[in-house]
Amino acid sequence: PARKRPLATLIANGVELWPKFTKAYRSSGALKLSANPLDEWIEQTLTEILEPIAECARVYYVHRRYGGKFVPMTRVAQASGYAATAPCHLAVRNDVGPWLALRALALFDTEVDFPIEAPATEPCASCNAPCVTALERALATTGATQQIEVAPNWNVWLAVRDSCPYGRNARYSAEQIEYHYTKRRDILHV
Repeated sequence: PARKRPLATLIANGVELWPKFTKAYRSSGALKLSANPLDEWIEQTLTEILEPIAECARVYYVHRRYGGKFVPMTRVAQASGYAATAPCHLAVRNDVGPWLALRALALFDTEVDFPIEAPATEPCASCNAPCVTALERALATTGATQQIEVAPNWNVWLAVRDSCPYGRNARYSAEQIEYHYTKRRDILHV
């Protein structure tokens, strides 16, 4: 908080996370008992990685509330140039499209003394935004207002992500997709 320009690292993943997580899940009794094994594994992994510098790092996780609010990770990704915010509100990149997950923001007790680069190019600028139609369909299907229960209608929400023309080669596996949308544990035992 005392730093005007603290060094920050946005932590995200793509398709490569899945085999590492499922391997950890299958070998950990604690993760099998966890209410949110993926979130717990992310926290454990980052704690281990940052342990040597833990006294000068603070981590904010996408799945936790701080002061009653979530950290707006999509806005952080946009401001940092890591990803743009698509019209459907998903983080999107030219290389992986919307097939990424923003996991955490690590702030370090050091000042940034280099110029901050302009944000990355906007992949959605030249797109006709098929995600908007898919989002409207998903919202109409679920009757969503504030809190959205995704699991019962997860396929219409997946259609929002699938409508993006970017990153088709980075699409998650069927198991990874279904777990992210439904949190079904039996998928983790495959």
